[in-house]
Amino acid sequence: MLREQIISGKYPPSSSLSAQTKLAPELGADVAVVNRAVGQLEREGFVQVEHGKPTVILARRPYEATIEMPRLGEPRAGELAGLQASLSEAAAAVPAVTQTRAAIAGDRARIWMVVVTADPAKAVSVAFAIARAAAKDRWDSAAAQTWILPDD
Repeated sequence: MLREQIISGKYPPSSSLSAQTKLAPELGADVAVVNRAVGQLEREGFVQVEHGKPTVILARRPYEATIEMPRLGEPRAGELAGLQASLSEAAAAVPAVTQTRAAIAGDRARIWMVVVTADPAKAVSVAFAIARAAAKDRWDSAAAQTWILPDD
């Protein structure tokens, strides 16, 4: 619920959230639940949390991430469909990922996604984690190459 309020603009970039003890009743949730939610939002790049200071909403922007990985083993029938399904499944669990695509050329898989975050380093780590999950045992994520560009 808090994530959706940030995305919708109720809490614009650079604004501060109320203290968690005040925010909890507004959201109809326990303080511990709000604390966990704010921690998750920090890990996802939505907010900046510093002890003793208000939680600040971060300006987020889309980054295009491209990950290229070599194949492990021989080609298999249906491997593009399998890669796309694995990619969709892994990305569905990460609200910061708004679009995904996969392609196979020769012995390499290329995964493309848009990651919305305040930090390009966070975009890299999110993109790589999703690619690793999508690779399963068919693609060598340890040998992956990653490119990140602002999606302007």
